Amino acid sequence: MKDYDERQELVRGRAYRYGFFTVAAISSVLMIYCAFEQKDSVNVFFSMLSVFSGIVVFAAYCIWHDAFFTLKKKPTSYIILFTAITFIDFLNVYLRLSLHEKPIAEHFGDSSFALSLLGGVTFLAVLINILLKLAVDRKREAE
Repeated sequence: MKDYDERQELVRGRAYRYGFFTVAAISSVLMIYCAFEQKDSVNVFFSMLSVFSGIVVFAAYCIWHDAFFTLKKKPTSYIILFTAITFIDFLNVYLRLSLHEKPIAEHFGDSSFALSLLGGVTFLAVLINILLKLAVDRKREAE
């Protein structure tokens, strides 16, 4: 982490806390739901949802406070990588839905489907945040 300056490290620490609290809050809601519904466990999709939500919160906070990229890194390689990961994840979701003729609700219990869907949504959300931040920064520089 030596590539980040002190301000970026402080922002990343705050973002980590917000991401952690997001995971804790969603996990708590799921535990309360399971207790009231008398379920032994939550399906794979919902158990992964809290972690992926925490990742989005962390990344979005860092992006909008200029602490996601190091001072030496340009976002181009991240944009290409995140686009590829998003495409592959959504392709996997599409193929699973089209090849298996079962109701969509049944797919959420499949860990591979849940991971691909949540991964695709997560990387898409981070990618959108990066692109929006770049657009805002370019607009500010133009003014």
